[in-house]
Amino acid sequence: MSIKDWIKRKYYGFKYRPGRETAGATAVFVADDKGKNDFYEKAEQIAKELEPCEKSISQLFAYLKAEYQAEPSELSEKRAEMVKAQIILNIYPELLSTPEKKLPEKASRKEFLAWSENNDIRWQEALAYPFEKLGFVIRCCVFQRTLASGKQVNFRVTAEEKSGFFITDTEPCTELSEAENTEIKTILDEMVIYKGVSQSDIEKRTPRFLAYAAVLMEREKRKS
Repeated sequence: MSIKDWIKRKYYGFKYRPGRETAGATAVFVADDKGKNDFYEKAEQIAKELEPCEKSISQLFAYLKAEYQAEPSELSEKRAEMVKAQIILNIYPELLSTPEKKLPEKASRKEFLAWSENNDIRWQEALAYPFEKLGFVIRCCVFQRTLASGKQVNFRVTAEEKSGFFITDTEPCTELSEAENTEIKTILDEMVIYKGVSQSDIEKRTPRFLAYAAVLMEREKRKS
């Protein structure tokens, strides 16, 4: 996994991912120093040139309706709780009593197990945090997209108004080719670009900014 993909997944919901029954940490990222340095150098340059361009969740949903005919969808209580936990872990980690344990790049088995246990504890704390204390407004919409190959893919976008956090799940009907996965990824990247970033994101180099920068880098790479 490239550092750009990891950054995007970390912010947009794949580190603590809602599943049908359970959720938890799903990926470990290990990168060489050269890859990290190259990414962050490019991100710094983007930050110097980028103007704030953040859109609200309402604007994002209006865009999805206009672009993909997205429609509102019911959100189950269980999924709302899982999304709440994701938002806490990604945006408001200070609400948790257990601090995050960092995974060393060359972790031993013991260090990896301790990191995994730490993730699980923090996930359970986030799930248990009272919803009513947060004032979250969580919305969901769905749309279907027919790929160039003729295959249909279902998209579900779940978002929270206050934090601006959103995640997207896709449900392909069959196994997808590399070209089909690229087509889906392009749609997801377009959402990241449309949602944009705030001045605070740029100044603080937040995960949201890094995800945005990663998409810009990929677009530039495709042009070359």
